[in-house]
Amino acid sequence: MLFSERFFFPINIHQLLPATFSLLLGIWWQSLGYSFYVPFSAWFIFVFLSFYFSSYRTNILVITTSFIIGCASFQSQLSQQALYHHYLNQPIDLEIVISDEQVRDHPYLKYSYVGTIKKIVVGNTEIPFYLSTKKITLYAHKKLDLNIADTIQIDNTTLKKPNTESMNNYFIKENILGMLVLDANQFTKLNHPRFSFWRWIYTQRNGLVYTLKAHLHPATFAFFSLLFID
Repeated sequence: MLFSERFFFPINIHQLLPATFSLLLGIWWQSLGYSFYVPFSAWFIFVFLSFYFSSYRTNILVITTSFIIGCASFQSQLSQQALYHHYLNQPIDLEIVISDEQVRDHPYLKYSYVGTIKKIVVGNTEIPFYLSTKKITLYAHKKLDLNIADTIQIDNTTLKKPNTESMNNYFIKENILGMLVLDANQFTKLNHPRFSFWRWIYTQRNGLVYTLKAHLHPATFAFFSLLFID
């Protein structure tokens, strides 16, 4: 058993094979072009039925959830490819919410920001994307006037598909749409919320990291960072 009995849905080893098969079946279903919403709707029905067939509850939930995850992962890749098709090598406008900030050990691009893309506009047309949050990494030579949860707009920029297939696959896996080098005069700040739950989480996380770094052995902290921070 993978999890203790005290968990609500313990998973046995013998359930991994049908779960894996169900995951692959979900990917295959989407590759044939069938609607994602059919299995997604059916999942709610199976969840409802699982409470009437308690002896099969775990099996039903594991298998149906694996199928949905397979469908969603393939749909996410389709969404990424469709976005590439729409915006590659074209001037686009982006609306982004800043979600992370880091100081980098780099001689020129010393700061990086991760943003969640809220809107993509090509010409006068907003490009829709579904099922997954798309991110963008912004690099800067010096610290910008940006804070967590700030909403910014970047106009008339161009993103390119990664040069290598491995990097492209990594972008798809991490839901990263692209990278930009950003200067202070290349964006407009649309909103700076006075309070943000995510900014509070970011501050608490950084405070915890600095405290641990000051009290842990460097090798121990490096191992901890690898597991829980990076």
